[in-house]
Amino acid sequence: MKICIHISFYFNDERIKYLNKTINEINKYPHDTDIFIHTNKEIIAEEIFDKNKKGKLNIIVHTKFKNNNAAYLTWKCRSLLEKQIEDYDIFIYLEDDILLYKETLDYWLKYKDLFIKHKCNVGFMRVERGSDGELYWVDGCIKMNNFAKIGNKLYLVNDVQPYCAFWIYDKNEMKLWMNKEYWDPAKTCCHQPHHILEKSSSGKIFDQGYPTVIPITQSATPHLNCIVYHQGEKYRRHVETSRLTTPSWPRAPWFSTIKFKEAINKKILQDTTKTMCFKNCHQSQILCPFFYFQREHNHQRVFQKSLFFHQD
Repeated sequence: MKICIHISFYFNDERIKYLNKTINEINKYPHDTDIFIHTNKEIIAEEIFDKNKKGKLNIIVHTKFKNNNAAYLTWKCRSLLEKQIEDYDIFIYLEDDILLYKETLDYWLKYKDLFIKHKCNVGFMRVERGSDGELYWVDGCIKMNNFAKIGNKLYLVNDVQPYCAFWIYDKNEMKLWMNKEYWDPAKTCCHQPHHILEKSSSGKIFDQGYPTVIPITQSATPHLNCIVYHQGEKYRRHVETSRLTTPSWPRAPWFSTIKFKEAINKKILQDTTKTMCFKNCHQSQILCPFFYFQREHNHQRVFQKSLFFHQD
């Protein structure tokens, strides 16, 4: 099995340490892995980055961007990905401060085929560690309370915010994606500068229309290996600081306040489990209303959507 990882790196001396942590974690992967770092400044890899013991480490410098907007650096890897499609089995995109643990890669490999079969995305949760030592869900604003049944098992549906600043797909899924209009940045909707960044980093989770699901542990927490770690802890640190000062950032009340181990509404999970029927059926459905949350500054709009997926 061969992996390629593309990373967007807006050059910043203070963030080199994040990339080196990522490279050192990649060195734990049991697979050949090539790394491609896309940046906006000429750099010499051997001088600032640790060695990739699993494969190549290539630096690709970009200086020209659509509308002179450097936010499009996050899209620059796509033309190269098209050329690489037959060379690798797994394709990964990371923002420069995202740490993808070996255990998280193993988790994705374990569940991807099952979830693809049932038209679901493998779910991940971006986390940071707070000053209290607890892991906090960076992108969560409320607890998750929707669930889906696949076979005879109940899974958590992350319809609160499945975004986690990275994506991972196998070769077949990449080929399907490359044939969609939303693969092309010229044909996708990006209204604001931060939309350009996040649209690229979200993969196809918002365009594909599939629910994002996460296995549930016996202790009623999300699967422990679904986490991707956000280095720097800036979101959690901002929340902790804003408790003592007037919040200066509109997102502060919404993000990084929910502990990872408490991200599931356990009362609704308990009630759903009690009423759940495990008989064989032709269809399996999401067992609670399915919501997407879309936020623009301080405004919150809720869209309800019914989704169904097949069960053999």
